[in-house]
Amino acid sequence: MLQKSLIRRLDLITLQLFVAVHEEGTLTRAAAREAIAVSAASKRLMELEEALGISLFVRQAKGMTLTAAGETLLHHARQMLFNVEKMGLELGEHSHGVRGYVRMLANLSAIIQFLPEDLRDFSERHPQVKTDLEERPSAGVIQGVLDGVADLGICSIDSDIKGLHSVLYRQDKLVVVMLP
Repeated sequence: MLQKSLIRRLDLITLQLFVAVHEEGTLTRAAAREAIAVSAASKRLMELEEALGISLFVRQAKGMTLTAAGETLLHHARQMLFNVEKMGLELGEHSHGVRGYVRMLANLSAIIQFLPEDLRDFSERHPQVKTDLEERPSAGVIQGVLDGVADLGICSIDSDIKGLHSVLYRQDKLVVVMLP
């Protein structure tokens, strides 16, 4: 029941205000920063705490500090606000001719050796497609694709691909160098 109530009562403005209160240390400074009346800001925070059923701040004479629950919410609020901002940027790019995104995860070896040239060639052939590349170890690449974080991943051949479809991308040749 908390989930449905939370989804209905949680909004981005309140989350942004919550983060501002933490960063500014007082409700008054946060309200000024977010261009909202102090009384309205106070009401929003009280409604958020009511919806969650927990206190998010310890209110003191000289400001407000986060409770443990507030720390947890802060982490998620920042992530949500970042994702909304990123979504806005990506959607805005469509007005400049971008037609799609490819989210990729790759291990460090692939990023250093092969991807710079291959991504440059891809971008030249498909300028309307943006690529988003993130480095992870091979096991993290596989998990990221399984979790839907990426559309495709590049990992070492000896990784457990957990039923994902795979094709050989490149072969990495290693040599041993030693003193005589």
